[in-house]
This record gives sequence, C-alpha cells and structure tokens, in this order.
Amino acid sequence: MAFRSVFAAAIGLLLSGCAGVQIPGSGSEGAQVFTARCSTCHATPHPARHSMTEWLQLLPLMDRRMSERGMPALDDEDRQIIIAYLKKYAR
Repeated sequence: MAFRSVFAAAIGLLLSGCAGVQIPGSGSEGAQVFTARCSTCHATPHPARHSMTEWLQLLPLMDRRMSERGMPALDDEDRQIIIAYLKKYAR
C-alpha cells in the first residue's frame, strides 16, 4: 500500500514536470490560443523566449511545419490573437 502511494506521487511529480512552462496571462484568450496551437507539436514556449521581431519570423516557419504535418495553418483570427498576445509578453 505504501509503495503504491510513493509510486503514484513519483509519477505525479514526473508528469507535472512535463506540463511545460507557466506562461503569463494564462487565463486570457491570447494565452489559450497560443497554447492550444503551439502545444500540438511541441511544449509551449514562454513568450519572452523571443523578441517580437523573432516571433514574427518564426510564425511563417511554424505555418510551414504545420502544413508539412497536414495540420491547418493559423487562420487570420488566431494569428491576430497570438500576435497581440506576443506583443504584450515578448522580450
């Protein structure tokens, strides 16, 4: 019984470490769209990981990668929501 509790706690700690970084404004629409779209392929990056200029260069690259995987590219609405979010929190 004690082994199961320790094992369950260990698994919980491991899985919580895989959840990715805490991003600012996590309850906002921008954070939710950013997380939903980015985390389908990789861990959600912190918006301050890049400058706004860098993000604007990365978005077309991510569109190409989504296309290569047969995924829909960002539509205009999601793109604008993500850009507004990144403008607020990019480094």
